[in-house]
Amino acid sequence: MENKKKIITVSLIMLGIIVVISLIKFTNDNNTQAADNTQTSTSQTQTLEATSGELILNNRTITDVEQGIKLKEDTVITLIGDNVIKASADGINSTSNLTIKGTGTLTIESGDDGIHTDEDLIIESGTIKIVKSNEGLEGKNITINGGNIDITSSDDGLNASGDEEFGDYKITINGGDLKINAQGDGIDSNGSITINGGNIYSFINSRANSAIDATTVNFNGGNIYYGGTATDEGISENSTQSYIYASGTFKENDKIIVKKDGKTITEFTIYLDSSNIAISTKDIKKGETYEIYSGETKITDAVAGEGGSGNIHGGGGRPGNFGNGEMPQGEGNFPNGKNFPNDMKAPDSSKNTNTNENISTN
Repeated sequence: MENKKKIITVSLIMLGIIVVISLIKFTNDNNTQAADNTQTSTSQTQTLEATSGELILNNRTITDVEQGIKLKEDTVITLIGDNVIKASADGINSTSNLTIKGTGTLTIESGDDGIHTDEDLIIESGTIKIVKSNEGLEGKNITINGGNIDITSSDDGLNASGDEEFGDYKITINGGDLKINAQGDGIDSNGSITINGGNIYSFINSRANSAIDATTVNFNGGNIYYGGTATDEGISENSTQSYIYASGTFKENDKIIVKKDGKTITEFTIYLDSSNIAISTKDIKKGETYEIYSGETKITDAVAGEGGSGNIHGGGGRPGNFGNGEMPQGEGNFPNGKNFPNDMKAPDSSKNTNTNENISTN
């Protein structure tokens, strides 16, 4: 009889230990749940806070929270299956470096940033769909090596920035598929943007912004399609890959085709009504002339490396820092140092009308 009592007592003690461990491991203070390495097939209305350097999301749903996931140290997130985050602030907020990889999908609907890091953000693989956000991806430095990323944002799609207004901030795209539909800048860095590979689509609907915006922009590879209400802030002469530009009326679902001597070089379907488009691929060579079609209709001839850069804000805006489709005032100059003839003056921009014509700066 004594032996049975001892067994019962030991069992109760062990059960008590298990309960205590469970309470320590999963807390609900401030609506936050601590996480082990793997989060599998569950739905919760609590912020997920990772406590180790690795977090595996396996068919995870996090809804009705302020922050979807909070990270306080360098973390690698691995995606498996279908994962969903709905948050009133950031979908994922990290105060350190963050890497995302995997074979799964992560869908984020956020009131602020889709994914925000105070330090570096690296996307290696996986499918990331940010269906609603203020800014899609934000960090000091953003590197995309692969994956399939689709971003809808009310401000910038990608934003590399920090405490200083301008600095050594970098966006580097080496591969993957990236599609941006933004109301601010499409791809924005307060430093540099370098594209070495991948399929990049960046279109915006915002007269005061650019589809690609940085102090220095280098195209060294990839298939790059960008525009909307504005294209870019100027492509560096150090780029190894050129581009072509056109202005006009381009409607959602129009098939844009680029030809050289009647042969198709590249084509894509535009997904946002646009007045400015630009295209860069390895087959577009600086100084050569290409034909741009919308469906079967020829829009214009374009010389690679000319037009489209330099604060083109607004439909049909002129290249060369004119901005908002306006001609310069007073003694303003044409691009590339070309001046008005001696017997001519700059036109009055108040009388200027936007004809959506293609302007070349050669």
